[in-house]
Amino acid sequence: MTPYDLVFVGHMCYDEIIPFRGEATLSPGSAVYCSAMAAARVGKRVAVVVKMSPADAHILEPMQAIGIDTFLIPADVTTQVRVEHFSDDVDVRTITLVHNAGFLHADEFPL
Repeated sequence: MTPYDLVFVGHMCYDEIIPFRGEATLSPGSAVYCSAMAAARVGKRVAVVVKMSPADAHILEPMQAIGIDTFLIPADVTTQVRVEHFSDDVDVRTITLVHNAGFLHADEFPL
């Protein structure tokens, strides 16, 4: 098995951002995604274990392109959150869970 400096575990997520003014956007994200990308960019050997729908596996490609090993735990859906801003103050917002890929269980882990 490959030795890793860091392994990030969690959900990949689609973030639907609804700004106070402007068009809504939907893009991949999550703490796992952002953390793994940052760690890999500073030279760490990184792996991610993510629970998500295999139909959305293409959103792992940016991580794979910079050398992050990805391990997918299949789920019926990929987690999605909606972030809605009600003013120009980006700290004034609601975050709603739209879809949830479910809990991660120890017996699902590939590592």
